[in-house]
Amino acid sequence: LALARGPDSRTTVLGNLGFLLEQRGDLAAARRRYEEAIAAGALGEPRAIAQVNLGLLLARQGDLAGAKAAQQAALKQAAMPDTRANALLNLGDLARRRGDLAAARAAYEQALRIRTWSETRAYGLLGYGRVLELEGHDTEAEACFRQGLDLNTDAERRADLALALAA
Repeated sequence: LALARGPDSRTTVLGNLGFLLEQRGDLAAARRRYEEAIAAGALGEPRAIAQVNLGLLLARQGDLAGAKAAQQAALKQAAMPDTRANALLNLGDLARRRGDLAAARAAYEQALRIRTWSETRAYGLLGYGRVLELEGHDTEAEACFRQGLDLNTDAERRADLALALAA
């Protein structure tokens, strides 16, 4: 951290450290690092990314209200399309978990209108397809799953999409 110069550099380093700690399973330390990254950062992309990651961690821990607040804060600051899309996709996932299909659908649709990397778009199609499926629109859901499968090169995400198609 001593080499990090300026708020964006410090935010990036702390956010990356939080991600590493989360991957190692130290969720409490990861949360502290994400919170430090957010507090250290000027408004901008590194801070928005730290907020997205904190939101994912909070959702993983069952704090859906905190997760939603973190994703909404990220969305307000994010300038990069993928960061904005990820925050929206995460908000869609949270709404779907709460059973609010209208909010989930709106978040996924908004995310899918953003030009993003194919993996991000495939994840959006998976979430959107699941909402369509829950709403009883099986044909449209299947089309989303197939389109996502065509876009995605990530093995885990391809498996999720294939399972959704098989259901």
